[in-house]
Amino acid sequence: MNKIEFLKTCVDDLVTHDKREFLGEVLEWVEFSLQFYPDTIEIDSTKTVEGAWKAIEKFAKDNNKRVLTPKAATKVILDYLGVKQAATQTISLDDFM
Repeated sequence: MNKIEFLKTCVDDLVTHDKREFLGEVLEWVEFSLQFYPDTIEIDSTKTVEGAWKAIEKFAKDNNKRVLTPKAATKVILDYLGVKQAATQTISLDDFM
């Protein structure tokens, strides 16, 4: 499924999840991690927000970390989702004014 379908499915799945408030925050980070990728990227339909959280927990445990930097958390999420292509970002001169 594409990025938009994936994110919509994640939101729908959280409606009835018993950890929806916590996983909603994880979903915000997933959205942040995907923001510079085109809407057409493909994401495996078996991937979930809960799975992304478990991937972060596993990475932290395996690397003896209590806290991850935003860059590390983003990398773990993108690896879990199988996003491989480089993100594209448009930079405007307005960004520097």
